[in-house]
Amino acid sequence: MRFGQAWAAVRRAAATVDGLASSGWARVPAPVRVVLALPTALGWTVSGLGAASLVAGLTLGWRELLIAGVAALLLVALAGYYTIGRTQLAIDIDVVPPRVTVGDQFRGTVSIRNAAPRRLAPLRVELPVRSGATLLEPIPIEVPALGPGAEHRVLVTIPAARRGVLTAGPATSVRGDPLGLLRREVTWTEAEELFIHPTTVGIENLGAGLLRDLEGQTTNDLSMNDVAFHALREYVPGDDLRHVHAFTSARMGKLMVRQFVDTRTAHLAVIVSGATREYAGPDQFEVACSVGGSLAVRAVDDQQRVSVIAAGHSAPARLRQSRGLVLDQFSRAEFGAPGSDLVTSVVRTSRVAPDVSLAVLVTGGLMEVADMQAAAARFGPDVRVVGVRVVTGAHPAAQRAGQLSVLTIPSLADLRTVLRVVVRS
Repeated sequence: MRFGQAWAAVRRAAATVDGLASSGWARVPAPVRVVLALPTALGWTVSGLGAASLVAGLTLGWRELLIAGVAALLLVALAGYYTIGRTQLAIDIDVVPPRVTVGDQFRGTVSIRNAAPRRLAPLRVELPVRSGATLLEPIPIEVPALGPGAEHRVLVTIPAARRGVLTAGPATSVRGDPLGLLRREVTWTEAEELFIHPTTVGIENLGAGLLRDLEGQTTNDLSMNDVAFHALREYVPGDDLRHVHAFTSARMGKLMVRQFVDTRTAHLAVIVSGATREYAGPDQFEVACSVGGSLAVRAVDDQQRVSVIAAGHSAPARLRQSRGLVLDQFSRAEFGAPGSDLVTSVVRTSRVAPDVSLAVLVTGGLMEVADMQAAAARFGPDVRVVGVRVVTGAHPAAQRAGQLSVLTIPSLADLRTVLRVVVRS
């Protein structure tokens, strides 16, 4: 009966600790939180069995249980000798460049300096690497004993096997005992994003017919101040006298002024859908991201404004754009992201980039041409729309579906060939 009461007391103590961990950590003083975070699962087990054996031995008078309990608690206390202690580190992570292409690898340097005025005992530093919410294999760094101000540098490499965004860090120092009863982790740096860009293909000058327009693309909106001449009309009070056409005014016997239509500078919108129902599989989606990235890079090189909407992630056009910043959105694109279907992406484009002059819709082989036409119809009549379907095993082809130009490509390598046909047409 006494043993049952002792075991019940241990269970109540464990429940109290669990309650603190789940609902009241913020109310627990910081020193107590640090102490409660030290034991590992094995450490809690040894501590609990030691305490239970000690209580049972004292209660029942069993010397064997008493010795076992004291030995277990001594092990935990000895583990504290290896774990408890103040550590002052200065850790710097330098990854250059922070953007690579699929198939490359990140190369960086981790510098660890002892910022304490006393000698630092050997310890381990871990650099976790995550892909989204998935924790990849952490990079372990064994730091030798360092004197005051001494520094230890390690070269690290991180493979970039798949397109996406990796999170490196935060760098964490780990101290613990050889048995793994206690473990103390201290975070020293912030997490850093590393971008793995999709593979792109150079379009060279093939995009000139689509992306470059020296005078802009005309619209149906009349204007009194632009470069696209439309017609002559009679002068009305308030018109700019600089637009008076002298020869026509003399012939007609009344003032005639030039009438213009609005023009817009080239503004490309690259839209890559991410809905699973539009693709035969994730491989098609990867090709779609590469197609979108290739077109966006060509527009940046041509110094055109480009807006990107890639599977729910959007980046509006900026005055100064770079390849890296544009391709970052394709790295963030996730296959099957909510609200990433083609129609929703087009609607989002009209809000992010209302002055688009050319839109390229990139989707998978399960998307019908009629559905692409319905999505393209959401743009105004002054927007030229080109659709790209990634169809595995199909023959490269280009066709017209009303005002929509539709390209069908099986792989990224076929983009240049099919695009040439559209430009010439």
